[in-house]
Amino acid sequence: GGRPDQSNITLDGVDVNEQQDGLDVITDEAFASVLRVTRDSLQEFRVTTTNPNAEQGRSSGAQVSLVTRSGSNQWHGSLFETHRNTVTNANDFFNNAAGVERPQLLRNIFGGSLGGPIKRDRAFFFFAYDGQRSNIPNVVDPPNFFAQPISIQNLLAPKLQTYQIGRDQDVFMVKSDIRLNDANQLVLRFNQQNFTGNNNE
Repeated sequence: GGRPDQSNITLDGVDVNEQQDGLDVITDEAFASVLRVTRDSLQEFRVTTTNPNAEQGRSSGAQVSLVTRSGSNQWHGSLFETHRNTVTNANDFFNNAAGVERPQLLRNIFGGSLGGPIKRDRAFFFFAYDGQRSNIPNVVDPPNFFAQPISIQNLLAPKLQTYQIGRDQDVFMVKSDIRLNDANQLVLRFNQQNFTGNNNE
């Protein structure tokens, strides 16, 4: 029963907590990860719920530790796509009652990863990409609509049409591991998220 602001999220050992309420574009909450990571970019995901050690124990809630993948001497890659559209969705009650056709739906999630050697046994790279395209209907569902007088229902009914919410997102991660000598390694990582949308509330 901890509060949402009592969790701690780290990515490759670095604090990535969103410290301010309302800045997270997806959850609109504080203390979510400020950096988006893709499924294919994660090597390890660990959640410690009680008795964290001194390395993690900064908050009383869950300690979420994310570790990104690295390249190796072998070439590895992956591709994925998930697609959902209007054909698989039913119309809602209010649209059927008003004679409005089923609204357009588009949800498309796609991406991939690629990792391998830059110089054998010395330098490696890893790249991951996740793209999301969505056009989601937002149903206007007024509470107690049918309890209102018929004159109010007739006035409001034309304004209760579903409208579309568009969300497009691209998340990139590029990582390089360079073995300087037997005791030292240099890791460089670049993350970027591009988000655009329309009719987001």
